[in-house]
Amino acid sequence: MSDEVKARIFDPFFTTKFSGRGLGLATVCGIIRGHNGRLELESTPGQGTTFRIFLPAVEAGLISEEVAAADCIQGSGTILVVDDEPMLCVKTSMRLRPWCWT
Repeated sequence: MSDEVKARIFDPFFTTKFSGRGLGLATVCGIIRGHNGRLELESTPGQGTTFRIFLPAVEAGLISEEVAAADCIQGSGTILVVDDEPMLCVKTSMRLRPWCWT
């Protein structure tokens, strides 16, 4: 992506598409910052883009003994994967599957 796009990529309502709202990356950035994390962007035109998300580690004392003793945290929930390229949705869903709740 170009330097002009990189400079605005996290702005609310910014989009490079003809339709859409442009809230996705602004929302992601806000969530990561809300958890005291950091988001880095690396992009080369014609080569691709990499986003790196850094979140703080949880101190051992902050995890309950019950959770720490469990082999697997179980629960229920939904992960919504959305992209305008169907194959990216399929591949992302397949990569998330090992971490999904049972």
